[in-house]
Amino acid sequence: MCGLVGVAGDACLLERLPEALRRMRHRGPNALREAEFTSDGFSVRMGFARLSIRDLSPVADQPLSRGTVTVLFNGEIYNADHLRGHLQALGRRFLTTGDSEVVTEAIRTWGFADAIARLEGMFAIAAYDHADGSVHLARDRFGIKPLYYHHSAERLLFASDITSLTCIDPALRRSIDHDVLTRKILLDPFIGFQPERTAFSPIQALAPGSVLTWRHGHHAKHRRYYDLLSAAQDGSGPQDLHELLRRTVREHIVSDAPLAFALSGGFDSSLLTTLAAELHENITAFTVDLGSDSMEYGEDGHYARLLAQSLVGLRGRHIVLDRLRPWTIDRIDRCVTTLGSPLYDERVRLWDEIYSTVAAHGIRVFINGQGADEMWYGYYPKIWNWFTNLYQEPHHRNSYRSYFDGRWSSSPLRGILRPEHEVRLPDLANEVFDDVEGGDPTGEPGRKLSLHLVRTCLGAILEFEDALSMRHSVEVRVPFVDHKVAETALRIRAAEHIGDGSTGKAVLKGAFADLLPRDVVRRQKAPLPKPRHDNGSLRRLYAQHLSELVEDGLVQSLYLPHELKRLLEPCEAGTFYANPGEAMLQILSTWRFNEVNRA
Repeated sequence: MCGLVGVAGDACLLERLPEALRRMRHRGPNALREAEFTSDGFSVRMGFARLSIRDLSPVADQPLSRGTVTVLFNGEIYNADHLRGHLQALGRRFLTTGDSEVVTEAIRTWGFADAIARLEGMFAIAAYDHADGSVHLARDRFGIKPLYYHHSAERLLFASDITSLTCIDPALRRSIDHDVLTRKILLDPFIGFQPERTAFSPIQALAPGSVLTWRHGHHAKHRRYYDLLSAAQDGSGPQDLHELLRRTVREHIVSDAPLAFALSGGFDSSLLTTLAAELHENITAFTVDLGSDSMEYGEDGHYARLLAQSLVGLRGRHIVLDRLRPWTIDRIDRCVTTLGSPLYDERVRLWDEIYSTVAAHGIRVFINGQGADEMWYGYYPKIWNWFTNLYQEPHHRNSYRSYFDGRWSSSPLRGILRPEHEVRLPDLANEVFDDVEGGDPTGEPGRKLSLHLVRTCLGAILEFEDALSMRHSVEVRVPFVDHKVAETALRIRAAEHIGDGSTGKAVLKGAFADLLPRDVVRRQKAPLPKPRHDNGSLRRLYAQHLSELVEDGLVQSLYLPHELKRLLEPCEAGTFYANPGEAMLQILSTWRFNEVNRA
């Protein structure tokens, strides 16, 4: 929905906040606002870039002050009307109809910790308490909305994107975390994702489901307020899925700005769009159909068009994205700046293209089906068989090492990555095993891995989605990542989700099979496509700039310079996870990442 940025305690950095705010205007082009406060010898300066979604009037602009608190809020609160009723009963009066004022009044009335626990939705929040000079940060339960920070006892910097932090303090970008980069190369950018780490050692991401409290001259205090496994164990049994998902979709389509749906032709997006069509008269749907240009060419476009005919008809629009613009150095630069990282997946270009197209059609809110695969076991059988051996007994450390060794053996980067990094693969495989086991020590293997994928794969996808959508001033909403939906999924045994193993999501499909065409329900999972035939543009860029790649310090620290030319030798087109073009993108974007940071 928006972007927030703040500096506390370091007076010499306060003057840089306006430029940091200007640089995140893409996150909130409707209004840029600031506020500054001084207390007990230190200052706090806060900035907000607003993308107007609910209550479009200027009265709802932020920073928003009520009583002794000033709040920055990025996101959507789906139980805002319910909370507003509670607060009105306590005597609070509201000047707006949006949820930002609800968040502010909730913090003023119940205190920060209690208020955060009552919020249902996606959010990143910063609140300054004028009474005691403390700054509080909070992030939603699954990290749908980002919040990055750097702190010491004397200062706190926070923002919705990494670029804003490094604009305030350029010294933060001097320490690149090589461990973060190499683990994404060796494991992949999704399994290798760690929720609190960034490509810069001094910059952290606030962990999902956690809060941070900072006071000048004191060490910051972190606290987790939500854990999916604990919440699922403490709650009641499975809810009625029809009632639960219909209510969730109804909450997610509330918007005073134009709204649209992803419609891939797969089960998840088809279900959400169908449920929304019961409530919304004018459906706008977007479909990606790259046809034979997709590495895993399927029939997404065919099924999406069939469903769109019945759901959209004459009442709405069905927009098909069937081609992508090629990679250029400028485009790589924009993406590495947006993500604050080199690029490890060719689909970054596809995500960027999707949201550029969505924005060009005047859409501000976009709803998709992220989260369903990780929580409802949708990776059967086509993709989940990455981990087939991990699901089966014996469930032990060696199976993880065999899996990652097998994937790395077919990687085009094998022998190009420096040996001191390659040798770490067994240790990283052990870390993944420990993380899976530690996430649910007594659970069944399927549930252990599901929890792991929620923390890693889903976390990485949500980070990509937010950064690349907000670059085009589009807010993404993800109904399957609602915490009540997630908790319900986790309470169901893995064996029930897997069913006969033919298509995955057995429980979810069984509950809603009557709403969708039979062929859509029975389809096997197909991933977001990777382009097949665009290696030419990457190859040309790689060949053109090879001499610069060889000389770049960051590239040299990760790869063997004299081996880089090997990627230009004739080779097979590659598979979904062993793609020479993607290897070229990683190295090209590592060079550009380093160049952008030094600019």
